[in-house]
Amino acid sequence: MKNLLLVEDDEIQTMSIRELIGNGDVKTTVVASGREALAAIESTKYDCMVLDLGLPDMPGTELLEKIKNSPASRAMPIINLYR
Repeated sequence: MKNLLLVEDDEIQTMSIRELIGNGDVKTTVVASGREALAAIESTKYDCMVLDLGLPDMPGTELLEKIKNSPASRAMPIINLYR
């Protein structure tokens, strides 16, 4: 089982991405803000993150910088979404 963190604040986009990924061997956790993403990363190990750069509470680039500076999440692959 792989753990995926999906950081997306748009419900329609979230549904589309979850449908695309499926739910076979991937457990998807969805959060809608940068703060929620950072909290999720601190509490759980994720194999990959899909990130919408247009977040309501902080720019996606700021979140990427925070993740890069954290030894626990630095190596996690991140897929950026642009809308």
